[in-house]
This record gives sequence, structure tokens and C-alpha cells, in this order.
Amino acid sequence: MTILLFTTRNGMTTLPRMLERLARLRRPPGLRIVAVDNGSSDGTGALLRDWAGRLSMQVFDFPMPGKNRALNAALDRIGPTLADADLVVVTDDDILPREDWLERLLAAARTQPQADLFGGVIEPDWPHPPEGWLLALEGMFPVLFATTGASHGPCTAFDIYGPNMAVRGRVLAAGARFEPGIGPDGSGRFGMGSESEFLRRLERAGHRAFFCGDAVVGHQVEPQQMTPGSVVSRAYRYGFGRAMMDTQARPRFALLPSALHRVSVGELKALAALSPWWRDRLLRVRFQRQVQRGYMHALLRAPALPTAIAASPLRRRTPFARPVPSWRPGAPGATR
Repeated sequence: MTILLFTTRNGMTTLPRMLERLARLRRPPGLRIVAVDNGSSDGTGALLRDWAGRLSMQVFDFPMPGKNRALNAALDRIGPTLADADLVVVTDDDILPREDWLERLLAAARTQPQADLFGGVIEPDWPHPPEGWLLALEGMFPVLFATTGASHGPCTAFDIYGPNMAVRGRVLAAGARFEPGIGPDGSGRFGMGSESEFLRRLERAGHRAFFCGDAVVGHQVEPQQMTPGSVVSRAYRYGFGRAMMDTQARPRFALLPSALHRVSVGELKALAALSPWWRDRLLRVRFQRQVQRGYMHALLRAPALPTAIAASPLRRRTPFARPVPSWRPGAPGATR
């Protein structure tokens, strides 16, 4: 049996296309699709119930905001069947999977018995061609749009992102759950990286990961995500989430601004008016400053962070790991 699980909150802009793609999937025997409406107010609940019959999909309601809380509630509800699942595929409400997506993940699970965690390729699905300034930030796409494409074979938890991940059912049946203090929570100031935190915790507990280079999903990018303002606001959530995944709550030199960062934004804006190169520098500096700001804000609320992890058999020793380094292409923790 395979379980496909996702949550959605006000997902009307992306969910219809995703459900159409789910209907085209080549369904493995015993596929069970479970959707959780996480307190939507835009008609998402009605849309899910309209599709429930066509997809043989169970729809649960969990009105309290929080993606990870909703996932945990669903896992607890279907708990007796988790041990019978070859894979539990956890995804988002904005993917566009290829028809053979689940087949490829299951093939990897059969041929890689040593692995318990699986991931696949995530490609951006643009609403319109990206502008040049955005294409120049391609190295940031893992953070901005959760894109990933590691080599087919054994990998680390850092290589697997939330829109395309799977876990063996026995791992979840043993009690592994998502940390409710990280990830989308209905506000605009949450820490990104909920799936990354979960996978890293499982990896530290001894579970191995495998990357399926032939299991591919598209990831819908909304027009408002293709703006400089969205890039900068996502940087804050990225920094906040990285701090929440860390296990050593003390800042290091990586958090100190570089000489360029000490230049005021006003001065950079004046330089940006002179050339595209300075416009690109301005955006990158604003991005890094927001990463640092989010990271430091998370450190300040450190005592409130360890929640479900403190009671988990897979818990960390302390609520933080190493501090976030300066941004670099391919930096981990890019999932929402």
C-alpha cells in the first residue's frame, strides 16, 4: 500500500491544477490519498470534497493553523495503517507530478532496502518567463522555489525537499512526527524548513536517504513570488527556519555582516541606479540581511522552540544545530 498525504490552506490558486495531475497518475495498487483542509476560507474544502470521489481521496478537517500540526493529526488518525504502507509520500498542494511519479518512488523503495527516506526532482513551473534579474539568482532557487535535482543514488537529508519526499511507513508507525513549531502556521513570519528539520532528525537517528533522479514533480510558482519583495521576505523565513533547526544557540562570525552589508541600503540604492550590477548587489545584500535578521529573531525565542521534539523518540539533544552560514548556491533548508 502507498499513502499520498498533503495539507492545504486556502489553496485555490494552485490546488485545481494539482488535483488534475493527480487524476492522471498511474496509480499503484492500494494507493490511498489523504488530504487535510487546514482551516481554509476560500472554497478549498468544497473543492477537495468535489474531487474526493474521483480520486478515491479521504478529506480530513483540521482548522487550527499549522501545516505540521495538520500532518501530525492526519498521521495519528490513519496510524493503524501506517505499518502496512510501503511508502508514505508527503507533498504540497502546488505540485504537478509526472504520470510515473509514484511508480518511480516505489521502484526506488523496492530496490534500495537500506534506505528509509526518499526524494526526487523538483522543477519550477513558471506562470510566465522569469525576468533577467530573477534568472541571475538561479543559485538561490532551492531557497526561493524549493527546486532540487541531486544525482540519482544515495544522498543526504539536505537533498530532499518537501514537495517531493517519501518515508517508509514503518518509520512513521514507530512514532516519528513533524515538529509543529516550524513551517507554515497561517502567519507571514514562520520558519521555513519543516520537512528539512524532520528529515535531518531521522537521518541523525540512523535512517538513510536515497534520491530518485527519475521521480519528477513541477512546483507551481505564483506571479507574486517572482518579485524582489517576495525574494527578500522569503529570506527572513529561511533564516528563521535555519536557526530553529540548529542545535547550538550561539551566533558565529558567519552571522556578522560583510563590509558590503555595512553599506546603507540608501547608498546601495543610489549605486543601483547606476548599473544592473549594483541592482543585483542590492538585492543580494537585502537577502542576506533578512536571513541574518530571521536567524537572530529565532535565537531570541529559543526557549519556546522545543515542542514535539522534546517528547519524540527521535528528539535532538538541544533545540539548535550549527548557525546558518552566509548564503551559497544549494544551501539546505529550502522547503517551505
